[in-house]
Amino acid sequence: MKISLFLVALSIFVVITNAQADLIEKKPVIIPPEMQNIVDAAGLATYLNNPDSDTRETAVMRLGEIGGTDAIDLLMKFFNQEPESMALEVQRGVKEAVVTALGKIGTEEAKQNLLAILLNYIKNGKTIDYGASYRYVGQASAVIRCSLEALSNFTDADVIDTLETITKDQSIPSGCYVPELATGSLLKIKMKQEGITTTDAQIDYLVNNLTGSGSEPGAWAGQGIRTTEGLKNGAIEGLLEHMGEETLPYFKVKINQIPKEDVRRYKALSGVIKSLEAIKISRDYSKKMKARVSTVP
Repeated sequence: MKISLFLVALSIFVVITNAQADLIEKKPVIIPPEMQNIVDAAGLATYLNNPDSDTRETAVMRLGEIGGTDAIDLLMKFFNQEPESMALEVQRGVKEAVVTALGKIGTEEAKQNLLAILLNYIKNGKTIDYGASYRYVGQASAVIRCSLEALSNFTDADVIDTLETITKDQSIPSGCYVPELATGSLLKIKMKQEGITTTDAQIDYLVNNLTGSGSEPGAWAGQGIRTTEGLKNGAIEGLLEHMGEETLPYFKVKINQIPKEDVRRYKALSGVIKSLEAIKISRDYSKKMKARVSTVP
């Protein structure tokens, strides 16, 4: 029993420390009826000034639904006034909700603000030096991740050019996976341009473009720097893992369609399946523990 629990814990640790585990979203924000009934941006000002961060985050998401210049102005105002977290690890909060809302609005004005936020944090975001490599931490890491995700909603040339530049910029901290995440956003834009919108079609596209693992020895061009193929494969692995555990049956069908002589692709998809299985184990275990706690008198 001790060994099995250790293996579960180890699996959870591997998944959580995987670069793409950062993309696992927290539970969707549910906008209450009183906010849903507000149809103009100014009507949300009271909620945006609320001392409770969850309330502010919810109001920000509602602004993303309302859209328009007034909503964008408020989003940028509250992005700038929201306190910068000093924690080394930051979960998604108000600032991250702002960039997500800008991506949802999807206008030229929203896009330009989103690009400005991303490039500012890439240039000035807080980093920590680990000796062999250094990485963004805290608010910078969270805002950059969410900004790159939000930019995948746009297919404009300036967004594509910015993302491509990021994938090639070797001055970006190597331990933060920004080039991999930018590559993932480019892949999502490519699928959107080609009309690949269903989950099954996206999985087919990504698996067909997977040629190996982003962590295999040949994927590295130097210390902390992936080759172009390594970046692509790492990004695809992350996007596939982000599809969620409910796609496991489909992945298991796909892996059996890969010729056994295509060892690199087979191993890469096998790794994705193992990561999703580990996520499923951790979530099932968490549900079981919560159920036990709820039955305690």
